[in-house]
Amino acid sequence: MAFPSARKITYSTCSIHAQENEHVVLRALASDVARQRGWRVLRREEQVDGMKRWCVRGEEGACDGVEGTEGLDVDKEMVREACIRCEKGTSEGTMGFFVAAFVREGNDEMAEDDAAVETGPDGEEEWNGFSDDDRDNPLGLEQYHKIAVNERVGDAER
Repeated sequence: MAFPSARKITYSTCSIHAQENEHVVLRALASDVARQRGWRVLRREEQVDGMKRWCVRGEEGACDGVEGTEGLDVDKEMVREACIRCEKGTSEGTMGFFVAAFVREGNDEMAEDDAAVETGPDGEEEWNGFSDDDRDNPLGLEQYHKIAVNERVGDAER
């Protein structure tokens, strides 16, 4: 949620435990960064059709009394409905699965704040991926292998 340009985040686990699923979602929503940047869960009615129609949602009661979420002003039933689960030992054939999506809207005020975060306090730029030159040899492996071979040859000569 601290990535300034992010507008959508997916949280998923292979867990069946509320402590690793719904509780994490609620704590994330209660975090300072989520509140400051306007993060919320992607509501069920906003999900793509297949996810929207999935019948197993967040665990009943799992959103109640979660430590660290005191004062969080969200509709807990809506959060529960936004969560998707697969339970182990069912016809879905999983050992457990959970997913929830977080979204936020962008605005000009946030973009200005985000630009300061993207460059960081020391003025360094954010890494923007590989250049076209890096795609052929993204890690400079040829140079790495030359160094590694030379080191081994040097060791063998000693």
